[in-house]
Amino acid sequence: MPRLNPAARLGEKGEPPKKEERKSEEEVVIFAREDETPEEFWERVEALGKSLAESVISEETSAGEDLPGGKYSLSPEAEAKYVEWREKSEDRVSRVEAALEEIETSVSGEDIVNSYMELLEREVYPEFENRMIFLILYSDHDESNSGGHVQYMNDLLLPTLRSLETKMVGESQDIKAKALVRLLDFTKRKFNTDHRVFNTHRYEFAKSLINIGGLRALPHVQEMFDDLFEKIKEDEDRFTRIMQNELGISPDKDIVWAFDRETGALGYFPRDRISDIVVPVGPQNDEEFFTPEALEFGSHDHLMLHRDLVTFLGEQGRGSDQKRTEVLEFLGEFMKYNSHGVLEEYVRVIEDLGVNHAIPYLLANLKGEDVLKRRMSAEILFRLELGRVEVGKNGVGYLGKLYDLREYNDPDFFVRRLNNSGLMGVLSDEEDQIKGVFSLDLEAQERVVRAEVRYLLSEELFLPKADETDFELEQREKYLQLFLDNYEGIFNDEFFQGTGVRLNSLDLHEQGWFLLTYMELSEEVGDNPQKLERLRAFVRKFGEYGLKTFLALEYGGSGEDILEFAASHDLTDEEKRAVFKNFYAIANEAFNWRGIFNQVEDNVGWEFAPQVHEAFVRKNAEFFKAAQMIARGEAEDVTIGELLEKMNTIAFSMRILKGLHKADASLELEQNPQHQGEYNSEGNWVEKATSTYILRDKKSGARVVVSVRPIPTVKRGNRAGGEARINFKVTNPESGDQTRIAFDLSDYGEYAGAEEKPPVVSLDLGVGKPDREEGIWPSQRVGRVLGLVEGSEGGHNELSFKPETAGHFPKVAEQFRNYMETKFVEEV
Repeated sequence: MPRLNPAARLGEKGEPPKKEERKSEEEVVIFAREDETPEEFWERVEALGKSLAESVISEETSAGEDLPGGKYSLSPEAEAKYVEWREKSEDRVSRVEAALEEIETSVSGEDIVNSYMELLEREVYPEFENRMIFLILYSDHDESNSGGHVQYMNDLLLPTLRSLETKMVGESQDIKAKALVRLLDFTKRKFNTDHRVFNTHRYEFAKSLINIGGLRALPHVQEMFDDLFEKIKEDEDRFTRIMQNELGISPDKDIVWAFDRETGALGYFPRDRISDIVVPVGPQNDEEFFTPEALEFGSHDHLMLHRDLVTFLGEQGRGSDQKRTEVLEFLGEFMKYNSHGVLEEYVRVIEDLGVNHAIPYLLANLKGEDVLKRRMSAEILFRLELGRVEVGKNGVGYLGKLYDLREYNDPDFFVRRLNNSGLMGVLSDEEDQIKGVFSLDLEAQERVVRAEVRYLLSEELFLPKADETDFELEQREKYLQLFLDNYEGIFNDEFFQGTGVRLNSLDLHEQGWFLLTYMELSEEVGDNPQKLERLRAFVRKFGEYGLKTFLALEYGGSGEDILEFAASHDLTDEEKRAVFKNFYAIANEAFNWRGIFNQVEDNVGWEFAPQVHEAFVRKNAEFFKAAQMIARGEAEDVTIGELLEKMNTIAFSMRILKGLHKADASLELEQNPQHQGEYNSEGNWVEKATSTYILRDKKSGARVVVSVRPIPTVKRGNRAGGEARINFKVTNPESGDQTRIAFDLSDYGEYAGAEEKPPVVSLDLGVGKPDREEGIWPSQRVGRVLGLVEGSEGGHNELSFKPETAGHFPKVAEQFRNYMETKFVEEV
């Protein structure tokens, strides 16, 4: 449950107060109803808090501009409200415009600061205060209401602040200092909530502080945030008293201070709500929820403010060593203020200002007590490009530690970063060849770390396939050697300059096939230099979305096919980009299925997870090849819209299902599991032959049904039966679309006229509900699209699973059922 901000008074019945009854923010409280149980109160509070947490006000900031400029953008839905509010405040806007003209032309000296602050107090902020409750309560539920906020910002606040900044340009340092003190005092008196409506204000005032005082204003910005966080703490204490007085709940016994992974909120929760999703905040838990995913994609009220300030400060830090140092030192401390979700912007700004200058501050954070600063600094360090780092006789110094490389402790070697997860390559200076790899250990307490240097394996670059021939295995090893031999030359090539893409920011699987295409085209440059430039234009236009599609080359085709698809005139750029994005999404989620099955195969003695991963990659490649055929006009009546619909639905479902193993996911059991007895092929009754688990994703509302039948059964009388399977069905609550993802121990031999064919494991993909009248099954809808691709098994995929996997599948399925019981049932 999100931490409540007493920013909305609800009436006795829980209804919003009438407009004339709305109070100032200081007085507002959420009351429990007289006939309401504590559980009902929490449910109502959670619904309001969640709606606040999920809202976004559309804006376009002017980060990086030193003087007036930048307006907040207006969505089409908000235009009517914008006009309405502009008409209502026309007189106030006119008064502000007249006052600004008077100050700009007639006021000088110390009276300048007094005049602007009086205008802010008398005219500007009161207008915001008049509509504040309306904005906080209703802009979250209805995008149209954000029009009032945009109108206030563009017509009142921004003109006033920009005028003040311009007027300060020629004034003395004493007058500027007075302006900084008065603006800081204003923000500390007015900004006492962390709601995003206030954060737009806070950002603009922080920006004005810096535009007026330069980097000397950074301590004032720091004080602004320290004050904000102190007020948030006071707010939490006030809420504790409400809990005690209104509900009779003791914070010490009945509620705990915790973090909601679903909404990204910190706050008080009933003790019985603690789970994988709501976790107590403390040293033993912080590391768990500040995952790389949370740091990169996390969402919270401060996100917009924090990101924009980091961007703005990055611009301010250019020009001199002193500016750069001041900004980097400030950012090293600033990241403690809810920086999760802003990781990418920190990396970009730090690299722009100078990696080597930032490293001391980041390394210092690794030794500090603040967990968020520690985790953010570690992930930033993993992503920073240090280039080539020389090895000495005792090892290689990297990010504050000395890594003992043992036999590679020689000046003939150097190291460089290979990906964003801390994997490093050891390269030969003489041959420019990768000789081995090792992982960074930033958390190690010792200064000298003994690195485990190992060989890079071909399956880390190119997925091994169950139906791989000896020739393909030989090719995979050959490709690995090409990668090792040519990596340094390609890394230092000017190819990626200006593309917005860095080779070692990609996963190794993504790098492998792209580099093969690059090398192939590079060999042809002498005859046709346009080919390599064409590839570069592709990367510049489609970025990492486009690069992911080179994974499809695992299953045939060429890089030329991908470039031809990108250049097709039969599809719009939006359609091509949609194909790339869906491919990207499925490729990312495919890897998560390793996580799902890695947890259940330990006691099986068989690796099922890598085959599952490869099965999804193979199907994804077939979708992309089908898209190429559609672009070439070879798809008969299959349209790009039909293909995108199938990819969209499957990608959505795969994202939901990663909640089966992700600790920060929001899947929860909706009702008790159902167990059904059935007859096996010998006619014996099997208790709990099939188990069904119905779950709900709290964030999206998607319904998930997981069915597990470890051994084949037969239908007898009114008792169902069927092949051994692990079946997932996901229903999208908005569209109603259904996806079925199943792993079957099935025998299609009788349908293919090969009755002697033994049972095999297959991935079964289906979209939509069965249409029994028309005889159309979910897998046939997928098969209709993938059937365009030669060699495809349509909605099925047996080729990705080794024949001997069938013998281990019953144990895998049984272990998976045990896992479902442990994760979802025993918690309830």
